[in-house]
Amino acid sequence: MSRIKVHFALKDDDWEQYLQRVEQFPDKVKKAVNDYMHDDARNLMIKSITGELPKSDRQKNGNRGHAKTSEWYVSFNFDQAVTIENKLKGNKHTSFYYLFFPHEGTVYQKSNPFAERAVDKEYNRIVTDLFNVIDREIKEDL
Repeated sequence: MSRIKVHFALKDDDWEQYLQRVEQFPDKVKKAVNDYMHDDARNLMIKSITGELPKSDRQKNGNRGHAKTSEWYVSFNFDQAVTIENKLKGNKHTSFYYLFFPHEGTVYQKSNPFAERAVDKEYNRIVTDLFNVIDREIKEDL
């Protein structure tokens, strides 16, 4: 089954700023990035993606839950990164496999990048907050 995966990556200018900090304070930066990405950035991305989820006004199979009002995701923490994916466990009625193609149902032809659009909307906020957290962590030891 298809799944959505959302990746967040720094743009070139932000990457240069990040590398400068890493060269000077590698352990501090790594700790700050992990703390921020695994908690605040993750929650911000989930909230933004959930806000972008299209919701049908049709009532299928009674009052079945919808991803917009459910915990539709699973997240995985990596070193200085986080991945958010739609849940696939369960059957057709309890998984969120359909989120990969939210406007086309489950026709596997092309994806709708609503998740990427949601994360792109929050890019500046995430980067600003990330650098603030890094700078705060560095200043604590100075």
